[in-house]
Amino acid sequence: MRTTEIPSNNSGGLVKILAIPETSFVSLGYASATVRTLNITNVDDVIFIECLPTDAGFQEKKTETDAGDSYDIEVSGIIYGKSPVNDAIINDLRSGTWRVAHQDANGNYMASGCNNVRMVFESKVDTGQNRADRKGTVFSFSCKDTLPSVNITSIQ
Repeated sequence: MRTTEIPSNNSGGLVKILAIPETSFVSLGYASATVRTLNITNVDDVIFIECLPTDAGFQEKKTETDAGDSYDIEVSGIIYGKSPVNDAIINDLRSGTWRVAHQDANGNYMASGCNNVRMVFESKVDTGQNRADRKGTVFSFSCKDTLPSVNITSIQ
């Protein structure tokens, strides 16, 4: 698993975002009505991003139409600082499509982009006035899916 670098003063209390390439995603298994498992093949291809809870976000908006329900899903955060490791990871993220597992501030994981839908990575580097703009690359993974994100109990 490749991990983004974070400055030493950003330790503790981090939430995690896992970008899983399509070639490493196997399935979202349902062991029971309440136990869901995310199955991946090649852990070395997974990109692991850590963010402070205040710098990470998840939004899911349900829309109902005559054609059926859809969900606009977005997982966002910040890749802190500029470094050769982070730059290489960002380049890889820009060139692919992803399934995403993300952790909330309570330590619970959700999986998004798992219904034959891949999430697209977008990023912005800025030297703007707010705190997020000054410390690295602001990013998001987004998609439109017919099913909502699901809670997962383990990643295998």
